[in-house]
Amino acid sequence: MTRAAESGHPMDIGRIAAGALWMGCVIGLAEGVGWLVAQRFDRITSVWTQVTWLAPVVDGLLFLLVALVASGASRVLPVSKRLPFVAFAVALAASANVVALILQRFVHPLAVVALALGLAAALTRGFLRRPDTVLRFFGRTLRLVLGAVLCVFVGVQGYDRLREGAAVAGLPEASASPPNVVVVVIDALRADHVSAYGYARETTPFIDALAAEGALFERAVSSSPYSLPSHASLLSGLPLNVHGVEWLTFNDFGDAEYPSIAEALLGRGYRTAAFSANPFWFTREQGFGRGFTRFEDFYRTPGDLVFRTVFGKAWEKIVMPRIGLEDVPGRVDATRNTEAVLRWVGREDRHPFFAFINYFDVHDPYLPPAPYRGMFSEREHPGGILNWRLGRDGGLDAVERESEIEAYDGALAYVDHEIGRLAEGIARLRPDDELLIIVTSDHGEAFGEHGFYLHGKSMYREEIHIPLVVRWPGRVPAGIRIDRPVTHASIPSTILDLVSGGEAETFGDPSLVPLMTGDSLSGRWPLALSEMGQRDWVDPAFPVRHGGLRSLVDREWQYIAPDSLPEELYSWSDVPQEHDRAGDPGLEPVLRTFREELAGRRWP
Repeated sequence: MTRAAESGHPMDIGRIAAGALWMGCVIGLAEGVGWLVAQRFDRITSVWTQVTWLAPVVDGLLFLLVALVASGASRVLPVSKRLPFVAFAVALAASANVVALILQRFVHPLAVVALALGLAAALTRGFLRRPDTVLRFFGRTLRLVLGAVLCVFVGVQGYDRLREGAAVAGLPEASASPPNVVVVVIDALRADHVSAYGYARETTPFIDALAAEGALFERAVSSSPYSLPSHASLLSGLPLNVHGVEWLTFNDFGDAEYPSIAEALLGRGYRTAAFSANPFWFTREQGFGRGFTRFEDFYRTPGDLVFRTVFGKAWEKIVMPRIGLEDVPGRVDATRNTEAVLRWVGREDRHPFFAFINYFDVHDPYLPPAPYRGMFSEREHPGGILNWRLGRDGGLDAVERESEIEAYDGALAYVDHEIGRLAEGIARLRPDDELLIIVTSDHGEAFGEHGFYLHGKSMYREEIHIPLVVRWPGRVPAGIRIDRPVTHASIPSTILDLVSGGEAETFGDPSLVPLMTGDSLSGRWPLALSEMGQRDWVDPAFPVRHGGLRSLVDREWQYIAPDSLPEELYSWSDVPQEHDRAGDPGLEPVLRTFREELAGRRWP
């Protein structure tokens, strides 16, 4: 320890602050690189390249705050103890960051704390041997460190801007008068809660109006009962057994050789963008950025900026649930999502655009803003129990179940309002352009019909029956309802078929245009297929625990074929599927047809 420290001279707060800022920025730069390295080995870290400048900014400010607070608190200590106290506080912040980044997924939080305390003690002892020398070094090199952070910021953000600008500048000439295309995916929306599908509550007046002006598919099903493979099908037109994007894969979509609808439209002169409020399964991290000139997923709210760092993630897991903050951290609500799309649309009008939008408000936890949360309830704050991130995915009594449904319906009404605002905004910004808009979902949602809640657990109707509405005045007949079973994997081919006037070669599942226009169909229309791989880490009560699941839907039946459980057969009119008919001897020919159909499909 130096004589200055021993004699009890007051600490130089300016030098201490500079040192803390230096440490925070350097640790943050290392953290940013660490996240990108970890991302290569982990299927979901929920970060992107912006973390390389975001982490040093957050850590630098946090370490500075720690130093200032510790300096103030140290005034109650003897003068000789003040510098060690502040040094230990800053060292503890640095140690906790490093240990948590490396080990938080592998050890108990208490072990992280213990290791951080030990490392902080060692760092403090080393600092106190030559505090003046260390602080002098921090002060002299702080500008270099801040300059490095600035360079990373300019490089990352500048590259994104240049890449988008170059992609748009290089677009080929579009065909004459092409329509703008908007695909809206309302995450976790089951069809039977949409009023156009017969729901008693008026949850979706705008979607109902779209259906009245276009086509509604009464028996649309998702290609899978959870987001990751479903979004792969929505963009590629392929079923899971072909695209292979599943729970334990990483970036399979980004590395795939098959085309996506975004790439196809980009090649036809479209400006393309995706706006995802699902920060887990529809992101660039999962490979979905392919073909989009712009992709907004992470860092879209002030809270989300913080929660993408080590300390933000720790705060989310350890502190937030204990103080009653249980929403998805930094959730991008429908209002913000709509405004982001309209800002992008309004940037230029020289090219047609394709916008693919995921609204996440109908996904649990169901916490829409006022007045929507209580719109269908006498309770002031319905919902708020179901939350997969906190492990609350069932065990509700009748009152709690109804409360969750009320909040779910309120969230749907909120999203419906925002979709209406989106359409109005596009019409205002591009008044002379035609608009093809498609509204659908990635999967449904269960509310205890078979003992399960939420999604991704079974292949029952409530988890795969989704809305599908297509509207393009003058090109899609108005007010038609189609009962032939289809999947949302037909959306890419349908878009290409419509925007090309039937001239472009489609891909994946067949185009829905013949069904909407009443044209004769050549060949046999495929049965609606849904698939999901095994999840052997979930509750044994869930069918998916015991093997993969496949489902086929025809005009009358839904057939469910688990890998290792008995097959099931339900009449489509049997709601909520209470009568399994697989044991009926008279239906053996029906079962045989479904078995033969599945046997002819490739399954990895």
